[in-house]
Amino acid sequence: MRELAYRLHTLENIYSDFTGFLSIQSIQSEESHAGQSANLVAKDGTVLHTRKWTGKQGRPTVFIGHSQPTHSGHFMPLAQALNRRDWTVVSGDLRAHGRSTGPSQPLGHLTPQKGWDALIDDMQAHLSHAFKDVPFDQRVVAAQNITALLTLEVLKREPRLARHLVLTLPANQPTVAMLARAFCRARMKLKPHDEPDEQTHHHLYSFLGARLKERRHLADVMSADANLVDAVVADPLGFTVPTLGYWSEIFSGMERAWNWPKDVSIDSESSILLLYGEEDPLIANGKLVTPIRKWFDRAGVNEIELAIIEGGRTAILLDEATLNISEHLVNWVEGDMPLASTDGLVAETFEAISQEVLERFRRDRNGEALDTDQLIALCYDAVDDETLWIEILYRIAINMERSGTEERRRIETTLQALMPHWDRSYTINQRMVASTALGMVLQTVVERLEIGTALLSTQYKLLHHNEAFGQVLRQSCLAAGLNADDSVESLLDAVMDADFRNQIMSGQETSVLSIGGHPLGFYFRPDALQLGAGGDTAPAGLLVLRSQNEEYSDEDTRISMLELSYGLTRQEAAVALHVTRGHGPSAVAERFGVSINTVRTHLKRTYEKMGVDGQTEMVARIMGGAIGWLSR
Repeated sequence: MRELAYRLHTLENIYSDFTGFLSIQSIQSEESHAGQSANLVAKDGTVLHTRKWTGKQGRPTVFIGHSQPTHSGHFMPLAQALNRRDWTVVSGDLRAHGRSTGPSQPLGHLTPQKGWDALIDDMQAHLSHAFKDVPFDQRVVAAQNITALLTLEVLKREPRLARHLVLTLPANQPTVAMLARAFCRARMKLKPHDEPDEQTHHHLYSFLGARLKERRHLADVMSADANLVDAVVADPLGFTVPTLGYWSEIFSGMERAWNWPKDVSIDSESSILLLYGEEDPLIANGKLVTPIRKWFDRAGVNEIELAIIEGGRTAILLDEATLNISEHLVNWVEGDMPLASTDGLVAETFEAISQEVLERFRRDRNGEALDTDQLIALCYDAVDDETLWIEILYRIAINMERSGTEERRRIETTLQALMPHWDRSYTINQRMVASTALGMVLQTVVERLEIGTALLSTQYKLLHHNEAFGQVLRQSCLAAGLNADDSVESLLDAVMDADFRNQIMSGQETSVLSIGGHPLGFYFRPDALQLGAGGDTAPAGLLVLRSQNEEYSDEDTRISMLELSYGLTRQEAAVALHVTRGHGPSAVAERFGVSINTVRTHLKRTYEKMGVDGQTEMVARIMGGAIGWLSR
């Protein structure tokens, strides 16, 4: 079966090699530094990507494990630095990560009820490959986050796995795992398990990043090195948005990994280094390390040491360029590293840490619990303030910490009642963010094309205008022999005749502003403004001034104006324009290479959107509006 799977994977492997090569260009300078690539076949036939940098015989061999948003290609700087010390370095991608993906194994997806066990098998396969024929004393594991937890799972199977274990583990906090699982289960009531879920991705990294003093991007929890974060985010195989199936298995695995069997002990000759970043929000600046160290004591480890790296965050093994992580690893394995101690570190409960976050946002609310209705209200308030979503998560975490694991069912019920509202508020927020971004882009385009735009009230008062509006208006007044020294408001008031004012006050959808019989501007009422609040000072319409130097009166401009004015699709606008020019439906069909029935369908929809009874009325209305304005 494995041989067959390996052969069938050939096309997928070509795909993975190509996308993987593209993805790591921002991390490495030359492909020759990427190590020797190979493929492994997991227990179920899944093909896994691995890479190796061969060192000198007798020197340590280290396996570097990745985290959720990364893959083996991101650790090349660390691998190359260790390889220069004559170490052999091996790194590999778990399924659903990096280049261990393809048509049969989507990026960022795990099969529910099977995914975590499959990852354990993958991790064991990678480690067996890395340490084949390597003596126990020369074996080093350096793993972070997910692969660190998977290392614990492999240790349950192989207690004598390696002499040196360097782990950056997520905090051993049952509350966090329980909250994550409950959130994911509530999401799965609304969304398919095999589709990427942006909301879970967003809230998870917002939750983790709540303790950071500054944050540009969700991925900043990984590292304080902005260039490194940007490179991972830009990588099509890095910082992907996982599915709910993926998160469900990961959150389940977080709980399982810390459940150590009573009859198993880690080999007494193994030593463990708990390596943490000082700014790692998962361990609260070292305050959650103490319970993890005690856990390893109970698992039978005799030699446990700690190093907290100044400036490091959750993906500290990525930070070779800025934090020289290879130096810490070499010094510890070879016995020269002065290590820190947990003595003096005050263990802090997750409840206290959660309270700190809420107080930071000035949302302590005297520590009182909020009922479901109050949490729903916070959901909708979060449309304008995303930190409220963070508050909801930390507030639920506090309730769980106080009440204990017996309240798991109640918390899950609360989240399931909350989730439809949470989903709706998140959707509204994302639409607002997208609309704001689009508005900024369109404003930039308008400014660059020197298009004059202004908002007018129902009383034809100027509410807002851009700089180009004033410039075009002054140029037009000068050309008409009018005094152009007055304010923009006064100039506009002077050029608006009685007919134009009456059309605005009566709510007419389109009007043409003229000076001395020459068209100057086009007024229309976009749907977005019609949906707004009424009143004399509310925006009623948009006035666009035509630059005297304008050279954009081509067909594309006219089609775009029809789209904007009447809410037509581009195809409908193009058909309407050609009919307005006197072309019959048959000629238009031939012009666009479509059937006459298609043209008639476009016209029928156009009549409905414009509120006209037929072709004659449509042409009259278009020529009396935007297109007529451009044609004069």
